[in-house]
Amino acid sequence: MKKHSDVIKSLIKRAFSLKLHFLLIGVFIVWPSIHAQDLVFLRDSTTLEGKVTHAGRDWVVLKPADTLQGLERRIPTKLIDYIRYENKNIQYYFTGTSRAPLSLPNDTTGLNDEQLRMRAQLDATRGNQQFPGGIASGLMAFFLTPVGGLIPTVAISLSTPPGKRWIYADSSLMNRPAYAEAYRKEIRKEKQLYTWKQYIQGSRTFFFLVALVGCYIWLK
Repeated sequence: MKKHSDVIKSLIKRAFSLKLHFLLIGVFIVWPSIHAQDLVFLRDSTTLEGKVTHAGRDWVVLKPADTLQGLERRIPTKLIDYIRYENKNIQYYFTGTSRAPLSLPNDTTGLNDEQLRMRAQLDATRGNQQFPGGIASGLMAFFLTPVGGLIPTVAISLSTPPGKRWIYADSSLMNRPAYAEAYRKEIRKEKQLYTWKQYIQGSRTFFFLVALVGCYIWLK
């Protein structure tokens, strides 16, 4: 029985060694594709660069080019004209009779309710916003176990970020009900997305360390 156990341990050690080699090979293969960039052309003439990780009917998820390891950005498809992928393929979203860009005048007093809601969606999803509550969810999933961090994460995700976290909100438009309501709704979605992403990362780290420690103790 002891010899059988030694054989299993030897095979596992060899597997770890092979895994390291395959990991290094994978880095060299995948590395060039990580830096490939897609271009998202919005209807307000804005162009975003990054990696499109999801292109659905209602939302497009983009990892910004400057922070490919950072927070993903969700963009409503009704604000997108078209996407030009790094392989030169083009995907159109705006199917109106005219391909004129979405007009959002500089004079915000003339914006109607629909334009205000679109402006709020753009502002709320702008940049790589981070929320302290979301970071706390990841830490609790790691230190309190995923089960222990689940209830606090649910509570945090259901709360609306305080006004001081609305860093991209247009203060001159917050007195317009359509803009304020749409921005509050979108910033809450952004916080939920960020919070659960941090929780999942914390949970993965927890399980990885548990498995690593378990293998170390068993092989020792």
